[in-house]
Amino acid sequence: MGKHGKRTAKAAKKNGGNRLLPPFSLANSDELRRFHRLLLLVAVIYCLTFSSVPMGDTDDQLMLTSAFSFTEMGKFLAPSRFATKEFHGFFFGAATTTGEVYSKYPPGYSLVLFVFLPLAGMAARLFGSVGAEVVLSFPSIVALLGTAALIWRASLRLGYGAVTARLLALAFALGSYAWGYTGTNYNEPYQALCAAAAFYCLLAALQEPRYWSLYTLIGGFALGYGILLRPYFAVLAPVLVLGALAGWLREYPLRKAFLRATLYAVPALLASLYLLAVNLVLFGNSTDFGYKNEAFSASFITGLSGLLVNPRKGLIWFFPLTVLVPWSAWQLARKGKHWAVFVLSAACAAQILLISKWWGFESGRAWGDRLILAIVPFVALLAGGIVHSARARKVAIILVGLGIAINSLGVLINRIAYEKILTGANLPPGFYGIMTGQLPGHFWLLSVAATGPVLGAEEANPLWKRPPWIGAYPECVPVPHGDAMDPIVNPWPLRLALPASKWRRKEQGYLRSLLEIAIMRYEQKNLPRALELLDRGLALEGRSADFLAAKGMVFLTMGDPGRALGFFDRSIQADPEYDLGLYGRGVSMEAMGNYGAARESYQRLLAAPPGMLDRKEVQTRLEKLPK
Repeated sequence: MGKHGKRTAKAAKKNGGNRLLPPFSLANSDELRRFHRLLLLVAVIYCLTFSSVPMGDTDDQLMLTSAFSFTEMGKFLAPSRFATKEFHGFFFGAATTTGEVYSKYPPGYSLVLFVFLPLAGMAARLFGSVGAEVVLSFPSIVALLGTAALIWRASLRLGYGAVTARLLALAFALGSYAWGYTGTNYNEPYQALCAAAAFYCLLAALQEPRYWSLYTLIGGFALGYGILLRPYFAVLAPVLVLGALAGWLREYPLRKAFLRATLYAVPALLASLYLLAVNLVLFGNSTDFGYKNEAFSASFITGLSGLLVNPRKGLIWFFPLTVLVPWSAWQLARKGKHWAVFVLSAACAAQILLISKWWGFESGRAWGDRLILAIVPFVALLAGGIVHSARARKVAIILVGLGIAINSLGVLINRIAYEKILTGANLPPGFYGIMTGQLPGHFWLLSVAATGPVLGAEEANPLWKRPPWIGAYPECVPVPHGDAMDPIVNPWPLRLALPASKWRRKEQGYLRSLLEIAIMRYEQKNLPRALELLDRGLALEGRSADFLAAKGMVFLTMGDPGRALGFFDRSIQADPEYDLGLYGRGVSMEAMGNYGAARESYQRLLAAPPGMLDRKEVQTRLEKLPK
């Protein structure tokens, strides 16, 4: 190669010739360093404050189990009981005509967890189950950091300037309720990432004709993947596709603009068709998404006010910068950014209007309203009009600071502990007043934790007897919490310091899903594989009553009650009231002809607190024992 050829190759490399993605030229090296420092600071804060209970809900656990199932069997299966038994009033799974059970959730987030499972397994082998839980706390952190980076880039493309771009990225990362999702395994952070990526790539495709096809495909993929996370994400697709068409119509004839918008829409269309086809094949109904007892039945006004202004979950409370959006959007439109204002505003309106009719628009015990987290990046970008007013920028800084203070409550206090304490207060049924909301409740618990022991002895703290609802219901004083499994404080460095820390006890989602897959293999009569999976669990937690009893059931099915009895006895040693251990011991003794010992085990089981087993079956076996 001659000198000219070498110079050409160097120039191509400098200009991004060897890049997977086009170069980003709107930030100089100094601005890149400033933003990378900010992102590093946010990442450190995330890592110090993420939830130490990544699997805090049934649906979290179910998506992890589906990811395990895909690794093990190539299918997103769920435990069979989720199709026959209601949990919290709902069926979390549905049975197909073949008898296989699938969760009601589409596969998007299970695929995300599937990517992290090999690393989680490696960490488990090196550091025990705690290592796996740490790895499983990072998917949401990756998504939130990626979304903040896309907001910064989009802000620069919209001409907001470097300072405003960093402020808006910080507003999303720490000044909004997105912060409360660090370490959790909700899929909403990935919805936010997909929404931000879909808009950013559309914006970049319009601004860089040279790379329009690459940006369009990536943005379309993000839009389609969002639908694979949750079906209701599809409400954003028409808005963004029409926005793409409108954007290209400013530069090209109708035919060319339509073809480009169609390319952008294809992944979303394919994702939607995939979900409809899967529902039809598995459940016999293309619109059966598994939401059996759930519907769009809420009062529109109640839902809309609840999503936007109600202190319980309203957006303006959990993301204070929102109050500047109407003024800011007007300023942006005045400065010629009509297209961006239209697309971002229409996307926000579409999601909010849809969710306002959903029966559970408050999204349960999640911090803030997770059902509209996907449009929070759009709200942040709509606040970019502050660049046109020094006074507005000062107000925005104050609002971002206020947002950081408010949302620190979501990471300092364990939301699940608060829900348990709220339940223990015996408030009137159906009471959902402002004073039971997360903001006053978490602030109260922060005061309690700051002035007394972080676990137990709350009755000795005067603040414990003054919850925010005590004025309306003076008799509803919560019982002392003292729950080692869900202590009041949330950040893992504090929780790990507790003597009875859940992390120390290693009762975690990774092990639970591993157990579920072993049980699936047992139900499929693949007993050797079931034993292998159970041994993996026992290598991580040798005293797990669940794994020991499950292994006993495998040996019992293999016709070896003597060997099974040893595992049932170890299970009962780990948990003297564990129903499966007592039941297995009774069956083993019965098979070996020791009816007295079998009777004693069944009687202990019936006297123990209710568990997963059907007591009628146990009573029947007891009555049939020879006298």
